[in-house]
Amino acid sequence: MKPTLGFPLCAISVLLFACSHDPAKEPKDSFVAGAWLAPHGMDGYLSKQGERQMGYIHDLGFSWVAYAPEPTMVDPLKPEITDNTSAIEHRRIIRRLQANKLKVLLFPRIESPTFFRAKNPLWRGDIKMSSPSDWDQFHENLAQMLEGYATLAESEGVALFCLGLEYRHSTTAFPEQWRKIIARVRKRFSGKIVYSANWYQEYEQVKFWSALDYIGVGAYFPVAKAPSATRQQMRQAWLPIVAKLRGLSQQYDRKILFAEVGYPALDQAGWKPWEWTTAAGKKTAPAHQADCFRSFFDAIQDQDWFRGFFIWRYHTDTRYIKDWEYSPQGRPAEKVIKAWLTQQHQNK
Repeated sequence: MKPTLGFPLCAISVLLFACSHDPAKEPKDSFVAGAWLAPHGMDGYLSKQGERQMGYIHDLGFSWVAYAPEPTMVDPLKPEITDNTSAIEHRRIIRRLQANKLKVLLFPRIESPTFFRAKNPLWRGDIKMSSPSDWDQFHENLAQMLEGYATLAESEGVALFCLGLEYRHSTTAFPEQWRKIIARVRKRFSGKIVYSANWYQEYEQVKFWSALDYIGVGAYFPVAKAPSATRQQMRQAWLPIVAKLRGLSQQYDRKILFAEVGYPALDQAGWKPWEWTTAAGKKTAPAHQADCFRSFFDAIQDQDWFRGFFIWRYHTDTRYIKDWEYSPQGRPAEKVIKAWLTQQHQNK
C-alpha cells in the first residue's frame, strides 16, 4: 500500500516546491542542544499553551526541538504504512517552532496501536516481515513516506531530518536497501540527515553510517546496576560506553548525535532508563533523575566525537504529566539541564 501524507504525494511536491529553500537556514556543524516537544493533553502545538512551551524551551537554553509526525503501521508484521496526517498542519507547526527561534529536527517515526501496550507489548524493534516480498514492499513504502516528509522539510528550511528509529530488523539485515532510501531522501532534502539506532542490538550493527551525516543513537544506556546509584557510580559506568562510541565515530568518520536521551523520575532511572510504562513497584526519585543528567553531562563534556542531543521530553500541555514521567519540567533535573546549557552559551 502506498503511504500518503494527508493528500497525494504529487500534490505535496507541487505545493511544497513552490516555496524556495533558504540556504541561510542550512545547518552548520555546531553543537546541537535540543529537546523533544510532544503533543499532550488538550493543548497541542498550535494552542496558546503549546506556543508558551516553545518559548519556555527556548528560554531554558535549547536551540533545537524534535518534531515527530507519526505514520502508522496497524500491524508491525505487515508492510502497509498509512499516513493521514495533514501536510498543512505540519507546515504550520514547523513555522511556529521556527518563529520561536528553534531549529527543527523533523523526525517522522512509525507508530502502531500495538506498541507499548500493557499485555504483550511490542515496539519498533519488533517490526519484521515474514517474506522477501513483504520486506521489499515495506522498504518501498518507507521510502515513499520519507520522500514526502523530506520534501516538506526542504521547503520549510528544516535544519535536520531523521529517517526513523529502532527499526533494527530492517537496518541490520538490509543495509543496501537503506542506502537506496537515503539516496532517494537526498534528492528531496539538501540538509543533514540522520537515523536513530537503538542503544541495544542495533547501533553497533548498522553498516550504512557513512551514507549519513551523523550517527544517531537512542541513548538509553544503563549506567547503574541497581536503583538510586550515585552520580559518581554512573559517571564511571559511562566511561566504557563513551570509549565504544568514540571508536564508532572514528570508524565511520561521523559525529554522534543522541536523538533521544532521557530519564524517568524513578529510582531505577539510571539502571533501566527505558522502563516507563508504569510506576507500579517503583519509587519516584526526582533527585536521582537529576543525578542521571549530571552524570550524562559529565560523560559528554568536551567530547570531540559528540555532536549533540535531544532530551526526552517536554509536552505541549503539562497539566496531566505524572510525577514519575520523563519530563524534567519543574524538577531538579531541569535546573541541572539549564545550568549546563547556560554554561555552554557562556563558553562560546
